[in-house]
Amino acid sequence: ISDELICVGLTNLNGKIMDKTNTKITENMTAEDILEYITAACKNIMQNSCLDSSQIIGLGLGIQTDMCSKMKVYFKDGKLDYTPVTEVLSDKLGFDVICANLSSVLALANQMQDVKDRKGNYAFIQLGKHVNLSILLENEIMNENVYYTNHVENMIVNPGGRKIDGYPDGSVKAELTYDAIINKYREIYSKENTPILWEITNGDANKIYYKTLCAAAAKGDAKMLEVLDGILGCLAVLINNISTAFFTRSTILHGFNMNDWMFEYFKKHLINYCGEETAKKVRLSCVEENLEFKGGNCIVIAENFYNKGGLYEE
Repeated sequence: ISDELICVGLTNLNGKIMDKTNTKITENMTAEDILEYITAACKNIMQNSCLDSSQIIGLGLGIQTDMCSKMKVYFKDGKLDYTPVTEVLSDKLGFDVICANLSSVLALANQMQDVKDRKGNYAFIQLGKHVNLSILLENEIMNENVYYTNHVENMIVNPGGRKIDGYPDGSVKAELTYDAIINKYREIYSKENTPILWEITNGDANKIYYKTLCAAAAKGDAKMLEVLDGILGCLAVLINNISTAFFTRSTILHGFNMNDWMFEYFKKHLINYCGEETAKKVRLSCVEENLEFKGGNCIVIAENFYNKGGLYEE
């Protein structure tokens, strides 16, 4: 459950996707609506594969930090209490439900793809309405980072930069959230300043989103490249500070929607700001687009299959 999308999917124990579905979250959707959608989606997917609840190891669920209040998940005895979600879903579906922070489970899902060597520390940066950071320290989520993944927004990446109430000037919140990035382009958007972007979007600022930005930048829209260089510089500073502070062996970017051209262009900024060694450690998430359910699959397989020994009874 992210701040924009509900993704539900079925995988086997090897992580192979058997079926999947998703829907956008609207402002009018309640916690009950979201849980009802997940229940119906799970039942439909199981029916499509001729499975019943006894053949399912469990449901792993990742909830974005800023969705916790909507889902009625609050702190209890110093920890987030997911029982308002897990108990309802478990009763409706007839199997175990495990819940955790979305950024954390996506970080684990990405690390699991690194089959050669999973030792060392991993940083996972997730971009959306908020920026979230999860740190894996030797295969475990850093304790202080389990709940407060959006605290990275307080980091400064552009001293004296853009202002936003409640955050230091030039913060990640002010410089690198989705809205902040789009607004930077909208400020310069015109037929004269950004002719290529103007043509691609037919003069409609509402059509400015990542794919159109990548397309216009790749074609050499000069003013756009100036803005892009500033954004990528901020991101490079953030990666440098995180990788230095946590001695990371890999930094994973999720939700940035970079095409091949954009990622190669970004690597040049990384080398310039951070050096080649740090640049080599940065990669894009393997669970982009509508595959975020793989994070939930990852934690339920790890807990209920490897830790508890497969299908089990209480």
